[in-house]
Amino acid sequence: MTRKMLAVVLGATRGQGGSVVNALLKTGQYSIRGVTHDANTPEARRLQERGVEVVAADLDDPSSLDAAFASAHVIFAVTTMYDGDVEREVAQGKKVADSAAAVDMLQHFIWSTLPSASAISDGKIPVPHMDGKAQVDEYILNALPALAQKTTFYWGGFYAENVTYPPYAPNCLSSAGNYVWVQPVASDTLVPMVGDHNVNTGIFIRAILEKAHLCLPRGYVLGVADWVVHGDMLEAWATILSEKNGETMDVVYVHSDVETVGQIWPGTGRELGQMLKLSEKLGRDAWTKKDTTALTMQDLGLEVGDRDGKLGKGFEYVQMLR
Repeated sequence: MTRKMLAVVLGATRGQGGSVVNALLKTGQYSIRGVTHDANTPEARRLQERGVEVVAADLDDPSSLDAAFASAHVIFAVTTMYDGDVEREVAQGKKVADSAAAVDMLQHFIWSTLPSASAISDGKIPVPHMDGKAQVDEYILNALPALAQKTTFYWGGFYAENVTYPPYAPNCLSSAGNYVWVQPVASDTLVPMVGDHNVNTGIFIRAILEKAHLCLPRGYVLGVADWVVHGDMLEAWATILSEKNGETMDVVYVHSDVETVGQIWPGTGRELGQMLKLSEKLGRDAWTKKDTTALTMQDLGLEVGDRDGKLGKGFEYVQMLR
């Protein structure tokens, strides 16, 4: 009997990591070790019931990462910036990379990252969480050349579910009797959408592993199911909830600016506003890197559709509001 490869997945109880766990379980080709901050949560227990080995690790603690990565053949790594602390996220990303580099059996390291907004915009439109993740890219490429040879860099697009959370959730303005969507960019801004990241991330990662000959060494993959006109998201939201509630929902797209959005929603408003501004100014070129050609879903043999294994379209999460 052929022994299964061990895939270690960070953030296994959350969106991206959970999606990767689900997609790899379906292949039947991997033993999966899910890594989370707490192995005793209900989410962790549900993974254990599905045959996933769940371990706790602290991204600030290299020794816990070393233990979590032991004997891994594949590692999917993702980090999150909390409270605007980009320095901490960069430090965590480097520690994750250092621990991965020490795994002798490792064949494929997939780092969930983002393009450097500062580099793309010549410093005019910095986006801290994008720039921080890209710093880890350069650390891998320059300080860990052996790991770089085993690394694929995954650029996941905007989450469709963003429209359900501030600062992107439309808000009811009672004095006007309708909903308003206050956004820092023009409504025709083209946005790269991964769709429902709880599903589509895993489909992309599974394809990366299946097409490793294309994605290694040091390959970049654009995790985008479709490019969406920003204002169309509001129209889709209104149409779906109108059908659900049985009455027409009036909506107004309000073109504001990053500073105003940042005042209304401190912290996330400015951060995500800058991210949208990058797309408004540069379009498809916003998700690029100099001297790098990222693979697309077409390159990986993926397509959008309703059947299992196909990517859901960019509006997929919005459709789930039904």
